[in-house]
Amino acid sequence: MDSEEEEGFYGAASYYSDDEYELEEIPSLADKEPSLAPLLASNDAPHPSQLAALLEISRKHEATISKVETDISTLETEICDVESTLRALRRRRGALWREKRVLCSETPQLRRVMSPIRRLPPEMIGEIFLYFTPVLKATPRYEWYPAKTDIPWYLGQICRYWRSVALSLRSLW
Repeated sequence: MDSEEEEGFYGAASYYSDDEYELEEIPSLADKEPSLAPLLASNDAPHPSQLAALLEISRKHEATISKVETDISTLETEICDVESTLRALRRRRGALWREKRVLCSETPQLRRVMSPIRRLPPEMIGEIFLYFTPVLKATPRYEWYPAKTDIPWYLGQICRYWRSVALSLRSLW
């Protein structure tokens, strides 16, 4: 028994659980049997008339101890069951978090695949390229701007579909 439990059993003000929650006020032996208080505070022998009361109190204590031990055992079993359930729930939560992470990483990919620009016909993409090319050709050449002759190659690097459109447009070259 812990010293805290022993202290509680033998007369402390209250019992505490592992989480320090106050359960109930437990009266001390001296509070329950005031006539025994002098005996409990000294080393005097009990009077023969007090001996029968002491034996009865002792039997009640032993019966109570047995009941409390049974209750503790039952609670410990329940705690083990709850902890096992809690571990299973935490594993399930971890699996759900992993699933969410995967789904969240795949969602942008799906959105990109469904992008409207992917569904444009080649004629429309070609028109966009042709509108875009004069803007680039009119812009002064800086290091980060492509050369006018490189524009079809840059457009063709986006994807295979755009490359085939860029290569098929003679006016782009």
